[in-house]
Amino acid sequence: MKIVVFAKGERGLGALAVCRRAGTVHLVVTEPGDPIARVVSAGRTPVDIPASPNEMEFVARIAMLKPDLLVLAGYTKIIGKALRKTARLGAVNLHGGRVPAYRGASVLNWQIIRGAPVVGISVLRVDDGSDTGPVLAKADRRLGPDETFADVQTWANAEFPHLLEKSLRAVAAGKGAGRPQKGRGVYWAKRYPEDGRIRWSESTGREVHDLVRGLSAPAP
Repeated sequence: MKIVVFAKGERGLGALAVCRRAGTVHLVVTEPGDPIARVVSAGRTPVDIPASPNEMEFVARIAMLKPDLLVLAGYTKIIGKALRKTARLGAVNLHGGRVPAYRGASVLNWQIIRGAPVVGISVLRVDDGSDTGPVLAKADRRLGPDETFADVQTWANAEFPHLLEKSLRAVAAGKGAGRPQKGRGVYWAKRYPEDGRIRWSESTGREVHDLVRGLSAPAP
C-alpha cells in the first residue's frame, strides 16, 4: 500500500512507524518548525512543508505519486476534497477525542477541562465535514480526578499506533468503511494561551481544578 503521511509531533511519529510497516511511505507532509522533518529526512523519506496542502500545485504533486491512502496524525491543517481524491482509498485521521461529542480542536484538553469521567480517541474516515466521518477504531479510558493532560497525552500516543494498525488492516482488506457516528455533534474551539486565564469569580473549585490539569505541561 502506497501511503502519504501528514504528520506532526509524537502522534505523527508513531503513525509514521505503523505506516512504514503496513506499506511504503512515499512522502511525509508536516508543518513549519516541527522536529519530525529532521527525523524523517534522516531516514531518507521525502518531506514537504506546504503553506497550504490544498494548493493546486501541491495537490498535483500528490496525484503524481498515486497514493492508495492518506494518513493524518497530529496535522492541524484541513485537507480538501481534491487532495483526498488523489488517494484510491481516501484518507484517515487520528482524532484525539470521542465523537461526535468531541469534534474540533484541542479535544484532548477539552475532555479534561469539562471534567469528563471517560476520555477517548478515534481513528476516523475523512469526509467533507469536520471530524464527521465514520469511525474505524476507537479507545476509551477512565480519567482519574487528578490526572492531567500529560497523563492523557502519554496514553493517547501509546494507543494510537494500535488503533491505526487495526484500521489499516481493515482498509487493506476492503473492510474500511467504518461505523457512522451517531448522536448530536459538538464542536470545540482551538485553545490559545489567553484561554488559560482562571476566572475565579465565575468558576467553582472543581472547574478551576479541571482547567489547571487540562492545561498542564506540556500544553499550558
